Formats: sequence, C-alpha cells, structure tokens
Amino acid sequence: MKILNVSQTRAADQYTIAHEPISSEALMERAASRATEHLLTHYSEGPFFIFCGPGNNGGDGLVMARQLAMQGHTVYVYTFQPHQKCTPDFQAQWKRLPRHRINRYQLGDEAIWPGPPPDEGVVIDALLGSGLDRPLEGKLLKTVEEIKTLDLPVVAIDMPTGLPGDIQAGMEQWPLLPASLTLTFGHPKRGLLHPHTASQAGRLEVVDIGLLPKSYDQAESADFWFTPEEAALLYRSRPPHSHKGSHGQAALLAGSPRKGGAALLAAEACLRSGAGYTTAFLPACLKDPAYARLPELMQAPQEELPGEASLRFHAWGLGPGLAQTPETKDRLAWLATQVEAPQVWDADALNLLAKHSEWLPHLADKALLTPHPGEWKRLLGGKDPYSWSLLRAYAQEHKVYVLLKNSINTLATPDGRLCFSQMGNAALAQAGSGDLLTGLLTGLLAQGYELETAAHLGLFLHGGIAEKQAPAAQPGHLTSELLVGLRALFAELSRPGRARTG
Repeated sequence: MKILNVSQTRAADQYTIAHEPISSEALMERAASRATEHLLTHYSEGPFFIFCGPGNNGGDGLVMARQLAMQGHTVYVYTFQPHQKCTPDFQAQWKRLPRHRINRYQLGDEAIWPGPPPDEGVVIDALLGSGLDRPLEGKLLKTVEEIKTLDLPVVAIDMPTGLPGDIQAGMEQWPLLPASLTLTFGHPKRGLLHPHTASQAGRLEVVDIGLLPKSYDQAESADFWFTPEEAALLYRSRPPHSHKGSHGQAALLAGSPRKGGAALLAAEACLRSGAGYTTAFLPACLKDPAYARLPELMQAPQEELPGEASLRFHAWGLGPGLAQTPETKDRLAWLATQVEAPQVWDADALNLLAKHSEWLPHLADKALLTPHPGEWKRLLGGKDPYSWSLLRAYAQEHKVYVLLKNSINTLATPDGRLCFSQMGNAALAQAGSGDLLTGLLTGLLAQGYELETAAHLGLFLHGGIAEKQAPAAQPGHLTSELLVGLRALFAELSRPGRARTG
C-alpha cells in the first residue's frame, strides 16, 4: 500500500466521504470500531483509561470508550474543557457517550489521579493525531508527562502523542508518549517508520478503515508499506511432479576459522528454503562439522574459487562468517565481475564491498545488499545510515536492491521506491538471525524468484519463523531453533487454494 503524507491522508478521507458517500461522523465510527477490534485482540480486559484530545483523534477515542463500555468493560475518559472548542465530530461523539457506564474526568491544571495512580489497566492515547508540526507544550505536555509515570501499556490511536506524521527536523528530540502498540489508520505515517522514532510506536498495526481505493490511486508517492498478507501471496507452491533439479542450485561463500557457525546457519536456512541443491564453499576447518550437522549440504573448498565450475549455480549468498582476508577479496571480486547469477551480499562481503567500490558497476541488476545500519554506514563512507534520501539514491545510482535491516525493514529499489515492512519480533534480535535471512534469500533466488520478490518473501519467512517459534519474543531460544518453524509456515502457504503453483 502507498504511504501518504498528512495532507494526502486528509484528501483520501475527504474523497471517501464525498464518493462513498459517507458522513465524516460515520467514517469516524467505522475507523474507531475497527481500532477497538484490534485493541481487544491484544488487551481483552481493562480497565481502559482513554485520554482524548480536542480534535478528531479525541473523537475516535470517545467512540472506542462507548464501544468498550457497551461491551461491559470498565472505562475512564479524560477530556479537555470546554468541549465547545472541540471539533464538531468530537462534540457529536461526546453526546453519544452513555451517561452511567463511563467514568469521566477533566484534564487541566490538577493532577490526573486525585488518589493513588492505577496499577493495572491499559492507557488509550487519543490525544493527538498525525498533524503535529511542533513540540508538545502546555497542558498536553503536562498530561503526557504524568501518563508516562504509570507502569501501564499504552495503545496509541493513529499516532503516539508528540510524534508527527510527516518527518520534521529535530523530531527525535521532541517529548512524546511512547506506545506499546500503535493502531494507525489506513496506512503507516512516515514518523512511525523512521529509525530515529519507530521504537517509540511499539508494535505497529495498520487498521483498514475502508477508504476508497481510488483515493490512494490518485495520490503520488514513492514509498510503500508491505504487509505479511501481501508477502504471503508471492509464494509459489511446488508442482506435484517437480524434482530437485526443478528448484535450482544455490551456492554460499561463507565461513572462516573463527566464525563457522554463521556459515552453517546460512546453509541450513538455504536448505530449508526449498532450493533443490545447496553447495557451501567452506574453509577446511568446517568440513567435518558441516557433514555432521547438515548431511544434505554439498561442500566445496573455498580454494576452488575462482573456478569455471562455479558458473552453474543459479544464485549466490556471500558473506556469513567470512573474514576480510586477501583471498576472500579476490574471490568476491571474481564473483562480482564474472558471475551473472543473482547474489545476496551480507556481513564481511559488504564490508569488503565498502572498500572496493569498483565492484559496484558489475553488481547492477543482479545484487541484493542486506546491511544492518553499521554495515550500511560503511558502504556510505561514514554518512548518515538513517537517511532515506541517501538510501534511495544509492539503489538508483548503482541499480542494486538494498535491504536495510532494522525493526522496520526498508527495501530500496533501483527505480526509486522505498518499501517498508515490520515482520517478526524481538526474537530476531540476536546473533545469527541475519545469517538465516541470507540463506533464505539465496534459496529463494535459486528457485527463480526475482530479487524484489525474494526480498519481500524472505522477510516474511524470516519474521514468520520468529513468531511461530518464539511468540513471546523473550530470551531463552537459539537462533538455529527458529528454522524449525519453516515447516509449519510452508504448510500454511501451500494449503489448497492458498498459493500459486510455479
């Protein structure tokens, strides 16, 4: 889906109101109803403390308060006075609140909690929407600071209060109310995606509020949000009469004496991805461990590179566990300049690429770079790794795909698009998870997926196994244990009527 700026979002709302047609009050009712459904999938019990600002974001909060109260939940609503200064839709929703089912309080100069603060429940932040263009001040800032003293989860409606929808200079320094979960309407806003501020939004969920598709079609944007549902549709189930030769030959250049585990993690992920054959070019010290751990893996000594026999592979994964030696540099130079098969560049392959930019012209149209922010900064020569304009320009200039790995992943394409996604959970926040992704991507490319398709599908699989094997995202698991989740994930993708055959 397209990512719009604040003015485009308002235009999409107005287009839907005019052409569905639907009143603005009814659209608010629909949006808030769907937000309530999302909320209850995460927090099924209250009490709910709903803080409502004077605008339509506050009106959304009032609708949610009414709906939660009518379902039997304990609800406390906090609003600013006088209501005559609030938006018309806010005022209409205030009049619809049931008189005896909701506890109402006024926000002002007095403390929010006249007695001891609550020690259980959920805060609903409906103070401000996406249109903020300056730091919080006054009563709003006081309210936010007081809420922050509570040890309660915060669910932001559309945007965490204090975070602008559009990127603003210095916004990472602005005071705000961090959220555990953000339920944003229609599409993500850029303030929710930026590496400096994304962590303040917690888990991000997009709430479909039924805006007409044409309202998005006519808006110009080069930024997109990619959902797990969209990524799952890219999967092609195996034809019933296929064989190992039908699913490609994948190769990995990986491993060194001190980092052999990374090579084995990448190799296992590649094998489990569905590639017909996987061959790993490994150092001699990994020969026996690899045979013992992965009997399905074919091996070749790294000394066989460069070598004409290596041209038979359909995709290459480069980097997991490598060391920046002169021999590795020579092998990568040959692969970059002489091998036309699609390639995934990761880890020390990227660090060597940063030192040898002369390889870049040869990577055009065949390479997917997968840096984390540190590796990306080295590729940029020390420039800001969080600059979207630099990311976009690099992919366009060199005609490569760049997948910048973070809690919000950003894929830059050679045609100038940025595709954002949030897949998986914090179970991936440990050593080895990037090696799994490299193996998955290499296996998908070997099976014939295009570079961009492989990137989206690989992220989906990578995130999906984390959610299956470690849904609570707590410590205690090994990165290698996540791979078992691929069985169930592929089974879901392959069920009749679910996936295309290819």
